Amino acid sequence: MDHTEISDTQDLLDQSETAALAPAEEEPKVRKARTNKGRKSKPFSIIAASADDPMQLNFWPDEVRGIPNAALRGSLFSISQERSMCKKRTQLRTVEGYKIMFKGERFNQRDLDLWELLLHVARQQPYGARVQFVASEILRELDRGTGGADYEELKEDMARLQSGVVEITYTDTNKTFSGSLIHNFLRDEDTQRYAVVFDQEMRLLYESGYSHMDRVQRKKLKNNMLAKWLMYFYGTHAAPLRLKVATLYELCDSKSARMTDFRKALRVALDKCVEVGAFTSWSIDPESDLVTVRRKGTASQQRHLAKKQAIKGDEAFAGKDDDFGF
Repeated sequence: MDHTEISDTQDLLDQSETAALAPAEEEPKVRKARTNKGRKSKPFSIIAASADDPMQLNFWPDEVRGIPNAALRGSLFSISQERSMCKKRTQLRTVEGYKIMFKGERFNQRDLDLWELLLHVARQQPYGARVQFVASEILRELDRGTGGADYEELKEDMARLQSGVVEITYTDTNKTFSGSLIHNFLRDEDTQRYAVVFDQEMRLLYESGYSHMDRVQRKKLKNNMLAKWLMYFYGTHAAPLRLKVATLYELCDSKSARMTDFRKALRVALDKCVEVGAFTSWSIDPESDLVTVRRKGTASQQRHLAKKQAIKGDEAFAGKDDDFGF
């Protein structure tokens, strides 16, 4: 397939409310924290590892992040700051076309920021290779501090990504990826150098469709978790979607006690996405409560839409010929 940023499962989301939800279910010494204001980010010090297996993640430019669509079309990475624990395999909310089961400590947008960065660093390496970096580089790229508490928090985040068990089933092919988002990693406690490994089975996630996401736009959203979720959720679709407010509430795993509070937060988040250039416009129909988001698709997404339109045109033309008996 063209490294299409939109998988075929996107067709299950049409211009109307067809995105039905799947059913739910001793302290180290702390250095003085330092901020990154005024500090220019430096390229990662990636150490290439030799490997016999030539297969690797799909390559994408430095200014974007390449993320599997399945990970962004539901609540795998929620907007909640509260981290609940799924002691048993629990089905998460997602759009039609996928079934996601999860066991472990829940992920949120902060985990997604880290995971997409690690995938970005690993994109030029074969599956199974050890991708090495220094913790301070990762922290700076994530706009975090580099004090002792920040290093400890990174350790927790890495452990969470490795220990959480994710099952993603593509219902059109009935194939399932099951595993951790990080296969394993090593850490030198003296230098804080990491060596991360991504399992080759992750190929299924990329081969089933992935999207390029603008790194700069996401950074501008700062700590607005709902805006970050909306940007990536809608970013996996080429055509404008019309989804109900209640549907978005479920899909992002909002913990707002009142829908009125979520509506206010949703409007702020949508405005923020327009402000940074992720969306061109949005609206909420007062009668149907459908949210419509418009954005400028990537070149690959526009080619995808043009191809679909051409197919529809051919079908319509063929139908017309049949009607006239030609």
